[in-house]
Amino acid sequence: HEHQKKASHAIAEQKDTSNPPLELGRYHLNIDSDNGDLEHALSLSSSSIASILDVALGTASRSALDTSISACPNGHSGYIIELGIEHGRTSDPMSTLRSIISDVPLRSLPAIHSVAANLDDAALGDVLTNPIIASVTADCIISLDPSEMAAPDPRTIVRAIQNDATWGIDRIDSRTGTDGTYDNDGASGEGALVYVLDTGIRISHDDFGGRAEAGWSAGCRTNNEATCGSWVFEGVIDDSSSSCSGHGTHCASTIGGTTYGVSKGVTVVAVQVLSCGGSGATSGIIEGIEWAVADARARGKPAVISMSLGGGGGGRFDSIVAWAADQGVLTVVAAGNSDADACNFSPASAPLALTVGATTRTDAKSSFSNHGPCVDIHAPGSQITAAWVRSDSQTNTISGTSMACPHVSGVASQIRAMYPLLTPAEVSTAIVCLSTADEISGLPGSTVNKLLFNGFTHDSSGCLAPAPPAGPPSPPSLPSPPTPSPSPSPTGVCMEMCAHSSDGDCDDGGAGAEYSLCTLGTDCTDCGTRGGSLPPPLPEGASSPPPPPLSLLPPPPPPSPPVGSSRSWRVVASQVDSFAWDVNSLRFYGSANQSNPIAPSSSLSSGYYPIQYFHPDNAVLLPGGRGFWGGRADSAGEFYLGGVLPLDATVLRVRLTERDSSGAHSANAVALEVLDGTWRAVPTTITRNGDVWVLAVADEESPSSPSPPPPSPSPSPPLMPPSPEPSLQPSPEPSPEPSPSPGPNPEPTSMPPSPPPPLPPPPSPPPPPP
Repeated sequence: HEHQKKASHAIAEQKDTSNPPLELGRYHLNIDSDNGDLEHALSLSSSSIASILDVALGTASRSALDTSISACPNGHSGYIIELGIEHGRTSDPMSTLRSIISDVPLRSLPAIHSVAANLDDAALGDVLTNPIIASVTADCIISLDPSEMAAPDPRTIVRAIQNDATWGIDRIDSRTGTDGTYDNDGASGEGALVYVLDTGIRISHDDFGGRAEAGWSAGCRTNNEATCGSWVFEGVIDDSSSSCSGHGTHCASTIGGTTYGVSKGVTVVAVQVLSCGGSGATSGIIEGIEWAVADARARGKPAVISMSLGGGGGGRFDSIVAWAADQGVLTVVAAGNSDADACNFSPASAPLALTVGATTRTDAKSSFSNHGPCVDIHAPGSQITAAWVRSDSQTNTISGTSMACPHVSGVASQIRAMYPLLTPAEVSTAIVCLSTADEISGLPGSTVNKLLFNGFTHDSSGCLAPAPPAGPPSPPSLPSPPTPSPSPSPTGVCMEMCAHSSDGDCDDGGAGAEYSLCTLGTDCTDCGTRGGSLPPPLPEGASSPPPPPLSLLPPPPPPSPPVGSSRSWRVVASQVDSFAWDVNSLRFYGSANQSNPIAPSSSLSSGYYPIQYFHPDNAVLLPGGRGFWGGRADSAGEFYLGGVLPLDATVLRVRLTERDSSGAHSANAVALEVLDGTWRAVPTTITRNGDVWVLAVADEESPSSPSPPPPSPSPSPPLMPPSPEPSLQPSPEPSPEPSPSPGPNPEPTSMPPSPPPPLPPPPSPPPPPP
């Protein structure tokens, strides 16, 4: 497993710099001809290595296509054609592909520089020999396990009042077992979104309490199609389509149902990527992921994608799941029901997906659950009761890893709502860190023994900082400054959250780290204590981070600051080795020990590279960071990245981590500039350690910073947050259980307080810790 982890990230981040890389798709691969490490690390067969070399030379491989077709037990509906790396970075890769593949309908997959199409033998041969095509793979049909779609026993449809929680959600709130109750530990998930990629959702079901929404359908996009067949418009199941599979409704109910759900305040969105019969093309699922990411970004809310589906063949969804993570959206997937190695199934094998195995009431591995090193965590998956589709009160009790996956998706949404600044990787790491270890029996030795746990206030390992209590705002007056602690603050943080902790490599991306797999300060065993801390959590229902305490930092600027209330800062790179500059993270700090990052209201870039990795509100500038991004040279030939900070923010340190200091997209020199009418240089002392640059602002910079404009005579506003599966192994037949009756569980609401009169400024805060 360690070889697999290191190898996958070596490809993605170009760790081995001893030889020039071959370019494969969007990744680089070094081949050491002396010691054969490539074959050892990746465990590739000779035919797979031949396929890689075909791609490196720019020609798609017929043998690789045949291998992908053989891994589609339910058949395939055409082909997925990916453009080569240099051509994929053009301004319009879809047009390039359309010029090559004409006269047939195409399904555009821009996130992975690909299209899906049905091709005859002649057209397929032309595509396979085209030098700018990187790969051609089968567009496999994905089908659900029939046992996960079985209609409920009629005896269980009787609606009844249920005072006790179902066993699945009851189990995850305790380290030791069930007690008949479910405690969400004050985390409702309100403010987060979960996109359920499945067979659609009966959004009118009583269990959702109005928190299930229409979304998108791969097979019925406009409702104007001549016939949508077994697809429903916007993924919404109603009385006219109640014969549709209830699989998606059941999963959504476990995620966010009022009675049967983990996250009882979250919003679930229907994304139908499987037909009412439970099957769909790989390309349609990829499109569904693209749609969900775009919708989440447009709404500006933290999001999770939940996929209780899968099929044979590993690696089919790796690129699209990685792309979603780069955009800030976490993907949670089912391990599969074949009692086999999950690494041989997709999307269970995707390295950046959180892959979930299933357990029984007795904390044993479910007999059908897939296993192996690609499984990240386990959750209840046998005999799970949740909502169904025949009516707004119907329930069903079924089994599968499809039932385990939404338990984890629900917990992920709880964390995303409380800590919206955490990256998908940090949320995954926190979930694994919080889990209960060594409680599951019957697991193979290669499978992690971790059971889902969401007792956030019982976090004894420092996986997450304690969240503030939910409820209405404080009384309508500014709080008094907090009293300084009598004891000095620690000089750094040590939170053993990294999934790769204690493996002999420093994985937190800081100074001297071998890898950037985890957040700074979460791999203390291998890296030592670091400076910094996790970003603070949000109160329940808040859609944006609350302002910091008055004694530490000024409140953040409003979403659209007036002229003169902000300044732009940027890092300019020179002597860039190629046409673009790749950066993993860029952060501004108000202290010398880099412990209080300053969140920009927007970001700056001299361009984009590739296009899907850059957005105006790029989260890489916020605490926690994200995947790599970069800039092309502007009209003046400069490469720069930066952000718009509050006018009164004091910048003492700037830290950036390049994707690869020895690669083709790195800088040999950088400089810090600030916009004071015109861009001017900021005196800095620069330290470089491999990929990491630290820019220390000279002491004279802070006093020369302009003062904020004088206060308006109108009253100051209150200190408030800004407004807001091919067929899988069948599982045992479900046994009937009484159907509980869902009931409403409204969240308390209150009006914000009226603006208070101005108060005198608080006393100066104590100096920051050393």
